[in-house]
Amino acid sequence: IAWIIGWALILEYTVGGSAVARGISPNL
Repeated sequence: IAWIIGWALILEYTVGGSAVARGISPNL
């Protein structure tokens, strides 16, 4: 079940990073 936690963390990091990128881009 550890792989599920790892996958969830990676997914959260990817989605979070994309959200941050979209939030910063309009300001640049």
